Amino acid sequence: MSERQKTTTEARLPTELLLIVKEFIPLFDLRTHVCFYNTCRTTASFYGNNSEQAAFWRRVCALSGIGWLKADSSWKEIAFETIVKDGFCSHPHCGGTLLDWNATRVANAMRLYDWDPEEGAWDAAFDEHAVEWTREDRPVLVCSSIFRHIRFSDNALPPWYMAMTDPRLHTDADAPAPSQSWIAAHPVASRSFATFPTVRRMRFHYNNYTYGNKADSAMGVTVWDVLRSIQVDLDFELTIRELIDLVTGPFAEVFRDRPSSSLASDLQRFSTLRGLWSVGRWDGLHFVRSDGDGPVFRSTFSSLAAEEHERAQTASELPELHSQPMEVEYAEE
Repeated sequence: MSERQKTTTEARLPTELLLIVKEFIPLFDLRTHVCFYNTCRTTASFYGNNSEQAAFWRRVCALSGIGWLKADSSWKEIAFETIVKDGFCSHPHCGGTLLDWNATRVANAMRLYDWDPEEGAWDAAFDEHAVEWTREDRPVLVCSSIFRHIRFSDNALPPWYMAMTDPRLHTDADAPAPSQSWIAAHPVASRSFATFPTVRRMRFHYNNYTYGNKADSAMGVTVWDVLRSIQVDLDFELTIRELIDLVTGPFAEVFRDRPSSSLASDLQRFSTLRGLWSVGRWDGLHFVRSDGDGPVFRSTFSSLAAEEHERAQTASELPELHSQPMEVEYAEE
């Protein structure tokens, strides 16, 4: 927006009217608040000084299910980056759709468990081995819906290499234009709370598989925290016993009707978790139980139909699906 356009907007709309508009924007509507802030200098001034804005943007992000990543430093920066880069994403399960889904789950968790997301994770005040997780009134956690639309690259990475270009956000194989793009291009997805209510730590496993994963964050576990934790084990070599446990357990549905080419090629391809992930659809995390160490989840997988698998294999040749950033000029402080 040019300086002339800003001046015209300010001259034509009385301040009192703009204030009324702001008051009608729900606190959980992060996208509209960022857009309204950037309308002109007058609307930006409604959000107060730096300290008032810090409190406001933290509240709005929390009510929208948007969390804090370890590299973040400001709730206002989180809000603006998330919306400018991804608020109007064309992915059918990201952008405004995911923000609305998050806000609904936050509101439900607040009503059911007397939880205020602005105060942090539901278990923020718990000790390391908290008896609260064994109470009958403990939360039954709901996991983010975005997990079902995430896959990892087929290319192996060193275990120490944590890349935001490894997990991919994909559209369904039967979508009009199936596509995939790095999770790094989708801050709405990567910053979303992993669970509702959000928690400081969570564990998840693959049935009887030896390795379990643990994600933790003092500010509340996000989707990206979970993906980083999963990524750690993707490229470790499996033992025969572990592979049997996996293909007869969480991946049983994947291999039930899958033809085998040869034992040697199968053992080579499925020698790591990444190989197993490449032929299955992740159905996300499902709450199993909770104990003194916190909530426990299980990963489940379903079969990719032959045509889905073929399209998934060629997805890298398809146009990448990118977020559609807003073209805005930030209002001056």
